[in-house]
Amino acid sequence: MLSSRGGVAVTRWAHNPKFEGASPSPATAETASATGLSLCLVGASAVFVCGGNRHRSCVNPLLTGQEHLFYSAMVPYRDIERRRAYGRDWVKRNPEKAREGMRRWRKNHPEEHLAESHLYYERNKDRVRARIAAYKASYPEVRRTCAQNRRARSLAAAGSFTTRAWIALVASYGNRCAYCGAAGPLHADHRIPLARGGTNTISNIIPACPRCNNRKHVLTEEEFRARLAAEAVKLLPSPEAG
Repeated sequence: MLSSRGGVAVTRWAHNPKFEGASPSPATAETASATGLSLCLVGASAVFVCGGNRHRSCVNPLLTGQEHLFYSAMVPYRDIERRRAYGRDWVKRNPEKAREGMRRWRKNHPEEHLAESHLYYERNKDRVRARIAAYKASYPEVRRTCAQNRRARSLAAAGSFTTRAWIALVASYGNRCAYCGAAGPLHADHRIPLARGGTNTISNIIPACPRCNNRKHVLTEEEFRARLAAEAVKLLPSPEAG
């Protein structure tokens, strides 16, 4: 059995670019299971449990006797870069185990995860920003959803919606503006504007083309539709014209 702070040791140590230390690799899962040994990672040290006896040792010390045999059997490479490469390969071969381990660790250690994320961002700002920009460029709907939710938060409006919910809503209108039927890029328009107390939930959102969204401004959906209906009446030909 193998246990770590998040479950799968490789996802926290062997391949994690945020962590610069050394630790046992994912091979511990198979080795420990075969030998009946349980390994628990605590901070920067490893606690080996065998037959009810605990053997604590630092990750990088000179080990002796049985501890040395355990450590040698569990760690395939002493070099941290080779160990990380091994860890990355293990993650590719066991993606579900790795994801589950990371999810479990994040759930149980939210503050530490947040601190690690901030530290990683500070050390890799350019790389992170470039990755985020590339992702948003590839998925424009995600960018629009994030921007709309961010705007709603700035106005202290209640609610939020997901990209999946937005895509489903747009599809229900045939990928066209709900007001004029125009195709093309669509905005998330609020039936009751945020400025007038509307929420940012998907039930208060309707797809609108840029022109209709700008014209509607702070009108409600009902008010704007009444305005469109009045304009349509004005455009009808006069009975005498025929």
